[in-house]
Amino acid sequence: MSATKQDLLSIVEMQVNQSPHQRLYAFLNKEVSISHELTYAALYDKAVTIAAVLQQRRLQKSPIALLYPHGPDFIVAFLGTILAGAWPMPLTKPRGKDWTSVLRTIATSGATTVLTLSSTQRLIPQALLHAGRVQVLCTDVPDWPVDVASWQRPDVQPHDIAFIQYTSGSTSHPRGVIVTHANVLHNSESIRQRFGCSPEHVCVSWLPFHHDMGLIGHVIQSLYCGVPNYFLSPADFIGDPLRWLRAISRCKATISGAPTFAYALCAENGEPFRQDEEPLDLSTWRLAYCGSERIVPSVLARFARRFASASFDKEAFFPCYGMAESTLFVCGQYGVTPSSQTDYPGVGRIMEQDSIVIVDPLKQRPLPDGTTGEVWLRSSSLSPGYFNDAAATRTTFDQVLDGVRGYMRTGDLGFIRQGTLHFVGRLKNVFKRRGRTFHAEDIEERVERVLNTQGITRCAAFTVPNDESDALILLLEHASTVSGAMMTTIPTAASTLVCDEFGIAPDDVQIVPRRALPLTTSGKLQRERCRERYLESSVKFSVRTQAQGVVA
Repeated sequence: MSATKQDLLSIVEMQVNQSPHQRLYAFLNKEVSISHELTYAALYDKAVTIAAVLQQRRLQKSPIALLYPHGPDFIVAFLGTILAGAWPMPLTKPRGKDWTSVLRTIATSGATTVLTLSSTQRLIPQALLHAGRVQVLCTDVPDWPVDVASWQRPDVQPHDIAFIQYTSGSTSHPRGVIVTHANVLHNSESIRQRFGCSPEHVCVSWLPFHHDMGLIGHVIQSLYCGVPNYFLSPADFIGDPLRWLRAISRCKATISGAPTFAYALCAENGEPFRQDEEPLDLSTWRLAYCGSERIVPSVLARFARRFASASFDKEAFFPCYGMAESTLFVCGQYGVTPSSQTDYPGVGRIMEQDSIVIVDPLKQRPLPDGTTGEVWLRSSSLSPGYFNDAAATRTTFDQVLDGVRGYMRTGDLGFIRQGTLHFVGRLKNVFKRRGRTFHAEDIEERVERVLNTQGITRCAAFTVPNDESDALILLLEHASTVSGAMMTTIPTAASTLVCDEFGIAPDDVQIVPRRALPLTTSGKLQRERCRERYLESSVKFSVRTQAQGVVA
């Protein structure tokens, strides 16, 4: 990619001029057949129409909330907002009827406009929108006069805002990360180099567009590198995880990936292929990235064994590390290689141009090789800060280390050994018992792995205040109806396992119904919300004694 292309608009214009009628995005239905597609020219023309409308309404240099189902309308609206010189702010509608979090985000951002479809508009509580003086524009049924000729290309500079990417909110309330044009192009170039992306490759993804891995890793990266991308909807993936693999097989994809839980779902569900379709062939899949949450080697090994007969090559696994505050990608590498002393796999070789340092979070001093501490980053991919949140920006960004400014505190724990970064867990998920340090992720992963045969699909481990110390709580999500006997045997088995493996005894172990544990929109466990609901004795998590077992 030319070094002179310093903004997304220039990338779009270059690709449209070079390959106007080439297919860039294709959308797959439940049968894994193409239901819709967008060429470069079609995408650009549709986006310019939206851009003209936004400019007519004088919405340049303002946040625009995007509330779309997974599909081509989102991509058109996202690009159209950028072409208008405004700042797209991808959001997702809630799973249930509680729109409080979405509308709070819109209000906090100062956005006065929501772009969506008419089907979604009908679900939004209009009274709350009116209270915030927010207008809703439906791009599928435009009822405004559009003068496309009035559109003017905005004069954007590399350090201008390109879009606002909200964090997943796994350890706090979601925050709007400012992503500049320079940030996204630097990160896209890093991904291109590490992944080896070129127009000869093919991508498949089901990841949500409002999440950084789906938006930047597949929508923007495909546009940047000229790589065709086939999209499944997240709902279709969850409904049948093996659709993802059928799509890779049928589209002959070379690059695809997901968080660890997606590989676990595929390894544990269904048959490799159905009787009414062609056999599964994963031989073209040369890079299977895994990121967004802690990487569990045993899960990836189980996946590789399960699909070896479909020609999946375990050497294709590409663990990686990243976050929204660094646009997306920080580092990655081929191969699942746990360190010699731990189960924490390497998540990326540290290259010369990278500045990744392990720091004592209290003394804020660099730590020696092999010592666990907080991961600090310094890179051109780093965001300038959180949108409309100066306090959080000050505590996270532009930190000083050894006299050098510009570092970001990630809140992640890790260590570097022989030039490779190993991710341990979130700083907030660390607790101490009897002078020893424990990570919630370690306990959760072990419980899920061992009790999977008893129907436990997810575990949440956290502490709550209890007299002079903190109490360790385990919430176990069960896949089906729990019998009376299981109410006692499963909590007892979990307590015994944690005591044997970690030397600590949980103070309370409870079983919760399927899909009861709160997750972020990217599938990460929200431990803070688990803790809050436990303490509040809410409808979902009414506190019971361990003997009672099940939480309603």
